[in-house]
Amino acid sequence: MKPEEIDALKAGPELDALVAREVMRVEWDEKRCRICGWPLAKELKDGCVDFSCSLRPAPERRADAPAPYSTDLEAAWMIVEKWHLCVHRAGSVQPFYWVGYPGDLPGMVGDVDNRTLGTGETAPLAICRSALKIAAFEECEHHS
Repeated sequence: MKPEEIDALKAGPELDALVAREVMRVEWDEKRCRICGWPLAKELKDGCVDFSCSLRPAPERRADAPAPYSTDLEAAWMIVEKWHLCVHRAGSVQPFYWVGYPGDLPGMVGDVDNRTLGTGETAPLAICRSALKIAAFEECEHHS
């Protein structure tokens, strides 16, 4: 994915799924129910099977749904922690930083040379876009 394509991504479930796959490297265990997360049974009478979840009522969020990385700062912070990114307020001399405040104010993530990696209307969106660019760069470097 090209940097300008990443910059055009909007916050939401599609971006969250992309971040889960490309950045967080989340892979669903096919032996578990995608709705509730419990191990699959051989027969419906024994619990969840691949075509039916036995949990009633169904959970509010599916077990296989990606975390809301692009809209929730706590979820986005998992990216920061996993990739050991240094994310600070403007004026930092750390390798990465975002400009703005947590939540709904404008956010930006860039490197120490002020080369912007990702921007967004929120810090979580900026973190997601930046992490996707880093993941794409590492993938290119790995295949070089």
